[in-house]
Amino acid sequence: MRAFLTLVAGALVLSACGAPFVANMPAKGPPPKAYTYQGLAATTDPRNTEATLILVAFSGGGTRAAALAFGVLEVLHNTHIRPVDGAARTLLTEVDAISSNSGGSFAAAFYGIHRKKMFIPGTDGVTPFETRMLKRDLQGALSRNLLTRIIRVSTRTYNRSDIAAETYDTLIFGGARYRDMQRQGRPFIVINAHDTTKYSRFVFTQPQFDLLCSDLAPYPLARAVTASSAVHGVFAPIKLRNYGGKGCVGEPAWVGQMLDRSGPPSKLLTSRRQIYRLATTARWYRQQARNAKAGPYYVHLADGGAMDNTGIDALLFGLQHPEAGWGLPQALRRGRIRRVVMIVVNATPRQSFDTDLRPGGPQLPRMLLSAVHSSIRAKTEASIREAQRAMAQLRKQHGHRGVRFYGPMMVEFDRIADTRRRTCFNNIKTALTLPGVQVDALRAEGRRQLLANPAFRRLVHDLRGKTAPLPPVKGAAAFCKS
Repeated sequence: MRAFLTLVAGALVLSACGAPFVANMPAKGPPPKAYTYQGLAATTDPRNTEATLILVAFSGGGTRAAALAFGVLEVLHNTHIRPVDGAARTLLTEVDAISSNSGGSFAAAFYGIHRKKMFIPGTDGVTPFETRMLKRDLQGALSRNLLTRIIRVSTRTYNRSDIAAETYDTLIFGGARYRDMQRQGRPFIVINAHDTTKYSRFVFTQPQFDLLCSDLAPYPLARAVTASSAVHGVFAPIKLRNYGGKGCVGEPAWVGQMLDRSGPPSKLLTSRRQIYRLATTARWYRQQARNAKAGPYYVHLADGGAMDNTGIDALLFGLQHPEAGWGLPQALRRGRIRRVVMIVVNATPRQSFDTDLRPGGPQLPRMLLSAVHSSIRAKTEASIREAQRAMAQLRKQHGHRGVRFYGPMMVEFDRIADTRRRTCFNNIKTALTLPGVQVDALRAEGRRQLLANPAFRRLVHDLRGKTAPLPPVKGAAAFCKS
């Protein structure tokens, strides 16, 4: 026994001296086919037309968010359109980009890999997404894997998030890499995370990886989802290596234009301040990649909800700013885009007021949790207001030329009219494992709200479409009964 403990202690010491575990590879030069919005054009279904631009945002919220997003995806998949400017297809085929955070990233990434197979039930009537994620005891699987890897996780080279990534890779994503998603074309799946040391948003796209002199194509999709959902204080950050060398792509031209020619940020308009902040972060990445003498630099990523829980910000950046490289502002000006659609699935709950019934009020843990939730809620509301403002501004700029705008269409608990049902949904926990009844209710609610949305109905009418009957969600009826 003493010999065993000595061996374990030695292993811990040796591991603690090693480099942190990273999975991103150094770039060997500019990738011939990069995971970018424009780069996916070659592999995108030709029925996805430029005339109709559909942008979708999935918020964080654990399995609660994933289930709500799944219901929305089902509606898009079952809505068949026959527009005058293209072939018959589903509305989901027309989706161009999905930006996601935390729990919503599970749904976005799973669709990115499996596409229409995501919705095909097996002989038991259960869809693959339910089997692999929504109705699986992921929390139990994580706990068991943590116990079996307890020695490795006790070191500085391997942490709880690495275990989570391996678990998701095996149980949900089947070893998928970004190159696998790239082969299937749009929608452009933008998974958001939080760079914890630079207080900035980090997106898993090739232009972001270019700043690290790294190649996104071989990167495991499960690790991106883990970074997006690594709750602060519960999971350790997912690490990326900031490389240097001959394989580095040059600094984007817009970074130099912003930092070297625009003057101090205090003189910039609000919209340009955002670009300035992105430019300063981008330059920092590149400068550290060149600074090899100081030793290797790492990027530490955690739950993207700290920066933008809705996923809206990445979509607005691509839609409004040429610096994003999506080409959308130019396409709007040239009249190639005739319809702009934005759908936001927001699983952020309202806080319960039950504690106000207690004379002592909330305890310290509840107060700390409330502070975190309040911050996320405030940023969520700000992102939604910005989306409404941006769509109104674009409508004013391009509506006179016949461009039509739909949304932002909101799917969220605040849209539930019945007070009792709204309270039931708000009380669903942010967790990886939920009761099947709650999963079914969330899935059905996502369907119901999108189908009832006036802007969605107008879009389907304008595209000469019709939503086919959806398979029933049997467990939803038992929700919120007691």
